[in-house]
Amino acid sequence: MVASVEMTMIEKGDTVMKKTLRMTMLLMAFSVTGAYAQDYPAAPPPPNEPAPTPGSHGDPVENAQRHLDEFKQELNLTQDQQAPWDRYAKDTLSAVREIRDQTTAAGKQTDVQPAPVRFDQHIALMRQRLKDFEKMDQALKDFYNTLTPAQKAIADQHFSHVRH
Repeated sequence: MVASVEMTMIEKGDTVMKKTLRMTMLLMAFSVTGAYAQDYPAAPPPPNEPAPTPGSHGDPVENAQRHLDEFKQELNLTQDQQAPWDRYAKDTLSAVREIRDQTTAAGKQTDVQPAPVRFDQHIALMRQRLKDFEKMDQALKDFYNTLTPAQKAIADQHFSHVRH
């Protein structure tokens, strides 16, 4: 459905800025483990601003693991729920790692590209992030279906707001 919305936006000729804004909003809505955007810069800071200190926000994969550990403890899983949890945690960490690695590589790009090329690269990066978020979303849905009503209430509370 998200892909069809994206294609509809493109077909209707929305400006690149509107597409970028919409995709950004969508990605924020899909944030399930938190601390992505602030964990690593998408590009180096402008020359007048000091660079962030290494590890100032921590590694996003480590942050995601910490969130997963806390969430798992809150849920008090049964033995039957362990395998679905493992798949969810694995897919989530894999997606977070991919997002981190791609963003780090994009931030290290030193060749100066024309603005339209850089913007296209940014859009391609965002599309890949969306795929990674969709992977996490599906893993969450599959796991969520194994939860008891009490555990679903915990999960609903856990994901009641976007963390960033």
